Amino acid sequence: MLIQAQENFYSLSALREKFRGTQSLAQERSRFLAEEAEEARSAGRDPELLDEEAAQLRAQEAQLRADVATAHNELASSSSALVAAEAALKAEEDTIAAALRAIADQREGTARQEGHIKSLAARLEAITEEISRLIAARDEAQSRVDSAQRDYAQFELEIANADAGELGLDSHYEAAKKVKHEIRRWWK
Repeated sequence: MLIQAQENFYSLSALREKFRGTQSLAQERSRFLAEEAEEARSAGRDPELLDEEAAQLRAQEAQLRADVATAHNELASSSSALVAAEAALKAEEDTIAAALRAIADQREGTARQEGHIKSLAARLEAITEEISRLIAARDEAQSRVDSAQRDYAQFELEIANADAGELGLDSHYEAAKKVKHEIRRWWK
């Protein structure tokens, strides 16, 4: 029984300590809340002023929301204007690219034509040189023809002169031939 009484005593003492801790905690919280309430009272803010300030803040909020909506609309119109400007830029870039391609094609055509012209000029120069060579060969051949004609005329003149001196030779030859024939007939 003594043991049981001691256990009851210890158990009651432990409960008393728990109650004292709970009481101390409750007092601390009460004191803390009282200090906050006192602090709020000492700040002296009037509830009507707080309501006015809240109304002003709501008006500012409404104004800010309207500004946000306006900015959102401006953003949408600016975005569509940007899309249109980008499309126009793309069209201009395509036009410029097409013009650059046309210029490059024209340069290529010009270079090709210059090459063709140079080729024709080289061929013309070769033809001119060939003509000059052929003219020189013709002139040389003509001089040889002229020289041969002069030589022929000279020989013809010499032959004509030689024939003039031999006019009687053919008739003398024929007469000598007849005599020879007659003599042979006789000797036979």
